[in-house]
Amino acid sequence: MKSLLVKITIATVVCLVYFSSNAQSNNSLHFDGSDDYVQTSFPAITGADSRTVEAWIKTTKNSQPSTGAGQSVIADMGFMSTGARFTFNILWGNAIRIEVGGSGLSGQTAVNDGNWHHVACVYARSATNKYSLYVDGVLDTSGNITTTLNVGNGNLRIGRRVDNVNHFEGNIDEVRVWDHARTANEIDSLKGEEICASASGLVAYYRFNEGTANSNNSGVSTAVDNSSSSNNGTLNNFGLTGSSSNWVSGTNITGAPNSDSTINVTSCGSYSSPQGTYTTNSGTITEVLNNHLGCDSIVTINVTIKSISFERDTITACDSFVTTTGTVYNSSRIFNQYFTNAVGCDSIIATLLIVNNTAFDTIIESTCDVYTSPSGKYTWSIAGEYEDTLTTAGGCDSIIHISLSNYSPTSSVIYDTVCAFYNTIRGVKKYESGAYIDTIPNVNGCDSIISQNVIVNYPTDTIIQVNACDSFTTQSGNYTWYTSGNYQEYLTNVSGCDSLIKYQLEIARSTSSSTFITSCDDVYVSPSGKQFTEEGTYKDTLPNRFGCDSSFVLEVVFHSVKAPSSLTQNEEILEAYNGFAKSYQWYDCDKRINLSFGQEATLEWTEQPSSISQFGVEITNNYDDCIDSLCITPVPIINSVNSINTTIISVYPNPAGSSLYVTTEKGDFNQIKVYNVHGAVVLSENYIGEERLDISSLQAGMYRIELVSNTAVSFANFIKN
Repeated sequence: MKSLLVKITIATVVCLVYFSSNAQSNNSLHFDGSDDYVQTSFPAITGADSRTVEAWIKTTKNSQPSTGAGQSVIADMGFMSTGARFTFNILWGNAIRIEVGGSGLSGQTAVNDGNWHHVACVYARSATNKYSLYVDGVLDTSGNITTTLNVGNGNLRIGRRVDNVNHFEGNIDEVRVWDHARTANEIDSLKGEEICASASGLVAYYRFNEGTANSNNSGVSTAVDNSSSSNNGTLNNFGLTGSSSNWVSGTNITGAPNSDSTINVTSCGSYSSPQGTYTTNSGTITEVLNNHLGCDSIVTINVTIKSISFERDTITACDSFVTTTGTVYNSSRIFNQYFTNAVGCDSIIATLLIVNNTAFDTIIESTCDVYTSPSGKYTWSIAGEYEDTLTTAGGCDSIIHISLSNYSPTSSVIYDTVCAFYNTIRGVKKYESGAYIDTIPNVNGCDSIISQNVIVNYPTDTIIQVNACDSFTTQSGNYTWYTSGNYQEYLTNVSGCDSLIKYQLEIARSTSSSTFITSCDDVYVSPSGKQFTEEGTYKDTLPNRFGCDSSFVLEVVFHSVKAPSSLTQNEEILEAYNGFAKSYQWYDCDKRINLSFGQEATLEWTEQPSSISQFGVEITNNYDDCIDSLCITPVPIINSVNSINTTIISVYPNPAGSSLYVTTEKGDFNQIKVYNVHGAVVLSENYIGEERLDISSLQAGMYRIELVSNTAVSFANFIKN
């Protein structure tokens, strides 16, 4: 094994370099020729792609078929089929041979002399002679074979053919597989040294450096793939002890080309390593570099940093400065002077030079009395051109030219009329009329005395409550509002000030509806009291509960046929009559409860509960479905014939809000009842001729009013908003 010397030169740095070689054993693997082999996980280079297989071998086995044991396989891949395996072996004349399953090409040089030989097999797909065999870096033979190469899937196997025969007997070392055809120069140049895992095109590489030579290696059964693919191999059937079928000493080639070095560096102030690590402190830097073979080289750099002396100085000058060396500077700058300090590094004095210039300025001033110059040295009361001198912050002269003017105070009188308040010249609010005097600077900076005679008028506010229908337009015509709320507008009062009018506005809505009316009477009375005796479409208007118009479109239809209805008592039998009766329904007039068996024209009232004091019958007309409803209080042998009273009932307003007025033109009615659309009594009161009903508790909808006397019943309908 040999060490690689790496020379690293760093400019301006004195280095001491120490080298260490790779300490791993250079072993090989001995195969017993009986059953030993290494099975790898490297997949075959399939098809007819170019490839190169290399190895170091040492054997004395006679593989000549006629006199020896036959073929000895170095490495094989693919499977047993014509053209599907790529077998590198020793056969005829104990020379190396390449077979592809069906035919092959043999070398000329015997390699079973017990010495280490480097052997290589190359397949170049596009070459004229596609196959080449090399021994010890020299071309042994080249040519073509008749079988077409088409290697199938089958992982690389070392020391035995893929069909488990033709074992190798002897030592194998440094097995390399490349995915391209290597040149003779490439094979020869690297055969004597281990190579880097990152070598271009290297797809499998077994150095066989594992284990300890000729020792007990029972736990070492893996051959490491030293390429970047990491397809390791597994040892099969090896004894792993002694000098046979075990890890043994390998060929005498240069070890893996990794090199380590140590560098001692002394630098002033800072140091930057070969890979750009920057430091200003003494210490150790470790870096991994690539050596000339492209492999890792670990460099340890011991850095000693010596101090650079550095001082600062500041100089201030007016207009210009002359250095000790005679250099004249007219502007501010930083300049350095360099010396060597006691440790041999730079001693730098950095001087900050501040050059201030004499300042010249002209100012224009005015005075109402006496003017004092900026320096305080002079006073002037007469207009003119003057000069004064100050010292700048940098210690240089500042020459000031003063152009002086002299002015006098002024006065004026203002008359004004305002609303609410008056802002004086100085911004003070005055809420009353009067005379006010202010003093302010005039345009020349002198006093200006102003007399202000002011009349203050006042704005007015008015609150108006307004009720309107649908919208409201203000008297000014400037605004129209459509919803209730608080509004305001500004007008001008007699004093010319704002007059704020606040409106508390309530907007009520007009309403409209359309109703289909079916009248069983000869006359229909509209909600406003209009009477209609003919069918048709009519319009009607009433004030709603807000006082706005409520418009109605009434579709009025009359039933044309009327039949007389009556309810009589014949002793204990009540009998109803209607010439066109369709059905009868008897009920308790007070409780408005139907009687379950009251479906005929007659009813034996004595068989009904004694709690019923008044019996009623609802008669449905068979012709037009108009309904008459009659009630009677049965008494022994009393003429109790009731009939539907045709007295006209007026109800208004209709539709109604919270109140409803009920009047009749005649009749002795003494009770009034209100029914909802389901026939339930929702209101009942005594009737005394004209009645105002409180219907605020009723829900919106259609209702029926019934006026009842001892001998008659009359009906009318109304709508509740």
